[in-house]
Amino acid sequence: MRFKQINPVANRHKYRQYPPTRLTNAYKSVEKYGISGLKAFKIYMVPEITPRDRVLGKIDPETTVMGKVPLFSQYG
Repeated sequence: MRFKQINPVANRHKYRQYPPTRLTNAYKSVEKYGISGLKAFKIYMVPEITPRDRVLGKIDPETTVMGKVPLFSQYG
């Protein structure tokens, strides 16, 4: 018979474990030096598809956060 853990704990990882500067540096190195997105992924430790999307123009290179723009602005 299998024994269950008394208090099981889920191993959760943080969503984005790299600072935005790594993403910017990866994009700039792909644009300026012409290295591949895969190599930029390995050097700067960001997701591989992210620098590629910025180079192809699918995502604005200056965007560092996800999601839509807020509908209502802060007044005041």
